[in-house]
Order: sequence, then C-alpha cells, then structure tokens
Amino acid sequence: MERAGKIPFYDILKQNTTSSFMKTDITAIMITALILALSACGNNPSAKDKSAENNRPATNGIVRVGYKHYGGMGGLSVTLSITQSSTLYSYSLFIDSSNNRRYDEPTEEQTWAKLMDELDVEAFKKIENGPSYLPVDGTDREFFIATESGQEFMFINGEEDEHFKKLQPFFNHLLAIHNACSEQPS
Repeated sequence: MERAGKIPFYDILKQNTTSSFMKTDITAIMITALILALSACGNNPSAKDKSAENNRPATNGIVRVGYKHYGGMGGLSVTLSITQSSTLYSYSLFIDSSNNRRYDEPTEEQTWAKLMDELDVEAFKKIENGPSYLPVDGTDREFFIATESGQEFMFINGEEDEHFKKLQPFFNHLLAIHNACSEQPS
C-alpha cells in the first residue's frame, strides 16, 4: 500500500532518478574506497624492497654507536657518532678554538657491517663504569650505543672491565675511525 504523497524507494530506483546528492555520496564513497585500497598496497613492501632490505648489513637492533672524550684543563670535547648512514665527528678545545673541526660524511657500508659484526650488545650492556678523572682535571672516555627501540647504553672509563676486553676489536675499530676523522681537514 502506498501512502499519499510518498513514492516508495523501489519506484525511485525503477525510475533511475537518483538525486544528485545521492550520486555525489556514491562517487565520494567509491573514490575513498579506491584511495584506501591503493594506499594499503603502498604499505606492503614489494619483493624487490624486501630483497634490498635483506642485503643490508645486520644491525643487531643498533641505530647508533659512538665515542666521546671530554674534560681536562683546556675543556676538550670530542664526539664521534656513527649510524648506518652517517659518520659525525667533532673536536673542540675551549681554550683554543682555532683548531676546532667537524666532519660529517656518509658511513661506508663495510664500516658499518664490520662494527655490527664486532659488537656484542649483551656484553656491551655489562660493562661497568670506571672512576671519573674529571675531578683532577683529567679526561673521561665514554662509549655508547643506541637501539631501534630508543634505549641507550653507555659507560665511562670502563677499559678495565672484563667485558670491555672481550669487545676490544669493536673499540679498537671505533678508535681507528676516530683517529681517521681527526686527521681530516676542517
């Protein structure tokens, strides 16, 4: 039964007289669905992306390693920070800034790979701090690592710790990079 003044919904469909508002809604829904489908496809790495990812050196969950050397009567500050993509070195001396320098270059893939091969994260975490030499105008040496999850681990003057000695190749390599950076022109 039909009520006076009202047209049943199926009659509207039969007449194919869909309102422009309804056409706009359907078009908008279809475009939105298409955009969502395409963007979902973009979030899945292709096989090519996965194979390139597998060819990168393992990072052990590490995103940054580094070394700092600071203190002394002259106000020494040396920082070496290495990520898979960049190596940053800075040197400054408070009492004589004429030799201050900064080095910022891409990290070579084999350098990062070797550092990651030499680094045992669990052993690094166990290294205990040694005494600070700052109170007697000495300098302290700090080694640090940072993980993908945002955790940072560091120690100061831990060279006498047994775990430091187990990681000696890693620390020697880090100091060799430091020495090479320090010889670069400013």
